Amino acid sequence: MGNTLIIVALQRETSLHPPSKVLLRNLAVTDLCVGIISQPLQIAVFLTLLYKSHQLCRYTDDVGRTASTILCGVSMFTTTAVSVDRLLALLLRLRYRQVVTLKRIYGAVIALWAFSIFTASTSHWNYAVWVALVISSTSLCLVTSIFCYSKIFLTLRRYRSQVRDNAQEQVNQTFPLSIMKRYRKTVYSGMCVQLALVSCYLPYLLVSSFEYRENVMRRRQSADDSYRAVG
Repeated sequence: MGNTLIIVALQRETSLHPPSKVLLRNLAVTDLCVGIISQPLQIAVFLTLLYKSHQLCRYTDDVGRTASTILCGVSMFTTTAVSVDRLLALLLRLRYRQVVTLKRIYGAVIALWAFSIFTASTSHWNYAVWVALVISSTSLCLVTSIFCYSKIFLTLRRYRSQVRDNAQEQVNQTFPLSIMKRYRKTVYSGMCVQLALVSCYLPYLLVSSFEYRENVMRRRQSADDSYRAVG
């Protein structure tokens, strides 16, 4: 319901920069699909396990893992793109609308979907590669977002220090205070969404890392045992 309301609101909102609206709309759509596609499939997996329908469980697990990888991957990449977008708005200032255009944002969104689909496809032919891609891409998104928001808050802190040092005229020439206040609100909103996603994905990232390590060690042990048996 929340994501549906956001999609409707974005259709009527006119104050946002169109490329930013594309990113927010893409985030709302992917999160909505997680709720109506991925999570019901996960429930189906639990039900097939409960009723011991192993063949159907395997099928629903494959479909659910594919859908979750695509949708959750696009969601994570989009929140990272939002943080990069906010950083560019702060650093580029007047050049922001010339650099961040609809064409480039659409190209970035298509690339995010393509990479997520590719990552999901690897789970069907090489599970280790899929886990490695999920861990590396999630880690990259987290590091990029942390860097962007840290850079943003350090820059805003510098502007605030200039205001306190009676340099208001100089600040207004580079970044008007009215725009700064509105910009700060959008940054706080994006950061809250990012923190919520980190709280959800970080445990999964840690568990997947340990699972991947255990699988690698198990395969190495199996290979060593086979080598000793042949020897």
